[in-house]
Amino acid sequence: MELILTEDVPGLGVRGDLVTVARGYAQNYLLPKKLARVPTAQVIQEVRAMAARRAAEREARKAERMEYAKRLATAHVTIPMKAGKEGQLYGSVGPRQIQEALAAQGYEVEEKQVDLDPHLKALGDYDVTIVLDPEVQVPVKVSVVSEEET
Repeated sequence: MELILTEDVPGLGVRGDLVTVARGYAQNYLLPKKLARVPTAQVIQEVRAMAARRAAEREARKAERMEYAKRLATAHVTIPMKAGKEGQLYGSVGPRQIQEALAAQGYEVEEKQVDLDPHLKALGDYDVTIVLDPEVQVPVKVSVVSEEET
């Protein structure tokens, strides 16, 4: 039986997908819980309009993130840390320290957007990737310096 999903259903599809399922699954689960509708001409038209709206919103968000990425690409953060004579840090620099350093410069980035693996464990200059969107990633310059230099 063909149905159009009105909600995301794990393992089956996302809202707006046209899916083929067993009649019993449709009648006993999807339709009573209003997770799907029978695809009439009007429903198909509504789903297409909804899909077009979502695509336009996605593109607008992506364009905003691209603009933000251009500004973020110019960022250069310096993080002072205690270090030994060989340049090894006592500890490490992780996503939180980078996020806080960017926030201090006025950039709004979430800690989970900082793609850092493994943590920085030595003095030096690094390019750290900030993932604003799966399709929008930007490298940011991070300098880890000894606290004595600051």
